[in-house]
Amino acid sequence: MFMTVREVLKFSVLDYTERSRNEWIKKHPGQCVLNGSQIHWTTDVETGFKNGGLAGVTKVAKQLDDQLLDTVTLVQ
Repeated sequence: MFMTVREVLKFSVLDYTERSRNEWIKKHPGQCVLNGSQIHWTTDVETGFKNGGLAGVTKVAKQLDDQLLDTVTLVQ
């Protein structure tokens, strides 16, 4: 059971980069979406810090705001 859950989560995290976020949300189980989103959020914020400091994080924040609004629209 543990190996199956790990494989499904791993697939969902890797699949995140292959399709639009809303498609990805609809394709994977909710818990995988929650965990995968946290992994990619952390990666994006760390990349923002490394590549641009405050300006990089501000750019990432705008991207995350857009993703949130898209998710709200999807849920509605």
